[in-house]
Amino acid sequence: MWIIILLCFLASTNSEIVNIKIQKGIRAATIQGETCCDGTVVGWWFRGIRFAQPPVGDLRFAYAKRFDPSGTVDARNYGPECSQSTLANEDCLFLNIYTPAGVTSKSQLPVMFHIHGGGLEQGSAQQNPAVFNNLINRGPLIIVSISYRLGPFGYFNQVIMESGSSFGGGVSMCDSSNSSLQLAVKVECATVDTWNSGKHFEKILKCMRSVSAADLQNADTRMPYEHFMNWQFVVDHLYLPETLDKLALKRPKFNVLAGACSTEWLAWETSDIINGTMNTPAFTRAGLIGKLQNTFEMRCWKDFPDVEKGAQNFYIDSAPYPDTDHAGWMSVWINLMSDLDFIAGIRRDAQYHVHTGSNVYLYSFDYLSPYAWTFITDPRLRGVPHTLEMWYIYDSVCFGYPCQPDDNILREYFQQAWTNFVVHGNPTPPEAKMPFTWPKLENDGTNKYLSFMPQPQAMSNYHPSTEYFTCVAPRYSGIKAPFCNNAKNKFYKLLKTEKNSVL
Repeated sequence: MWIIILLCFLASTNSEIVNIKIQKGIRAATIQGETCCDGTVVGWWFRGIRFAQPPVGDLRFAYAKRFDPSGTVDARNYGPECSQSTLANEDCLFLNIYTPAGVTSKSQLPVMFHIHGGGLEQGSAQQNPAVFNNLINRGPLIIVSISYRLGPFGYFNQVIMESGSSFGGGVSMCDSSNSSLQLAVKVECATVDTWNSGKHFEKILKCMRSVSAADLQNADTRMPYEHFMNWQFVVDHLYLPETLDKLALKRPKFNVLAGACSTEWLAWETSDIINGTMNTPAFTRAGLIGKLQNTFEMRCWKDFPDVEKGAQNFYIDSAPYPDTDHAGWMSVWINLMSDLDFIAGIRRDAQYHVHTGSNVYLYSFDYLSPYAWTFITDPRLRGVPHTLEMWYIYDSVCFGYPCQPDDNILREYFQQAWTNFVVHGNPTPPEAKMPFTWPKLENDGTNKYLSFMPQPQAMSNYHPSTEYFTCVAPRYSGIKAPFCNNAKNKFYKLLKTEKNSVL
């Protein structure tokens, strides 16, 4: 391991340079960071530290190769971001370290490892300086964030790397659109026939590595994909040797904090609300059925026609709205897509953790300030959109309006609970004397969680509509989760009638 053995400071205009010398055996390096921020010292940050060799040339599409620092490493600025949208940049594998001021190797602080979101296609490892007061100095703790290859540079079919002379080495976890094939054809490195034959591996890979980063990124952004998340993980027999459900049963015990915003998919429907396109046939009973049939995510299920039929029955056919109530139908769609893309998966993974003996703390972020998103007036649509809770953890301002007392109270609770979890493995340990207790998720069917509001509340029955995508839909694909109790499953009767063979 690398060990910090020396610290020193040099004066500069707006901040102080922080030199940290690290050593491993005979190898040594000086990491040169600085104090944050602009004369007001709230911590140290070391940014843009290379952790892997540039993934270019023969390393494009290959697994990252370790890079150990040596000499003096200038870590006073962020490294370049990875290719996304109109940006083409492959040399982007850098990490950032944020610490309390004065930290040494003897501090032995817990580390929060941050992997940014963005649907595998966009995002940044850069952290708002607010994290020093919000989290780091509360702990105290250290935050490490990383950049990683996005889009085709990170997820062009890893099967190629593992399969040798054929494409039989892995299976995409959601391969209905086969983005890798489409892109290879687009840049004229393959045809559908040469790809599917599995006999032209070396030629296709060599060609794809010869295309410039700019041309590859440009081709990717111009592809007619049907969904924002086109690039998927691959069961590659190395890092993902089996399906996620099988791997989940083999995980060791550890503490878990997980959760979601109450109506995640609302973030993708705001333009329809603002532009008035919500009031169209797209948001009627027939409109939702059509949208469901064309939804990319449904094709990630093994027997997706059955899953799709079940989803229509549970979410759409049972909805009471007339076709003139477009807001009502939009609320149905937001609920369905929130469950499908986010909340059901979080609940399912959390319950797997409980099954294997982990302590799990589940949350639902349920607060939308009356000052936020005022363009939404129908109360059925005033839920909490994707990532809104991140403003309360990583930022110091509110989402488009001056923070109100309730926002400040909620921010204080959320940050302290988050910090407690990193430090203690429990968001509300007795010694923290929090005014509420976060219940653990148990394997008893109560599905306990914490509803985050300005006055957080312990609740049961976490997002009940997720039962379909948590327990029922997987059974269509032959996956029988040990925590899904058929006797208590309100969807079990219909499932048994429609497809008794999977039971």
